[in-house]
Amino acid sequence: MAFVEAHGTGTVLGDRAELSALNRVLRPREGRERCVVGSAKTCVGHSEAAVGAVGLIKAVLSQEHGIVPGTPDFSGPCR
Repeated sequence: MAFVEAHGTGTVLGDRAELSALNRVLRPREGRERCVVGSAKTCVGHSEAAVGAVGLIKAVLSQEHGIVPGTPDFSGPCR
């Protein structure tokens, strides 16, 4: 499973820029699996190093178990 733990600024401009860059590099291509994107920041907030540690733990556990937890309050990409 391909997985990216995004920074997730929570702003239309910041999230759009981050996901646009990820899409250019990781977009689906023949022979490549799709990439799941998540962000722990929506659960933890802007708590400096803590959100980085939570994101790393989430990424490791997601790879280990093959499951990416959902993101609360996600309704779709920013427009």
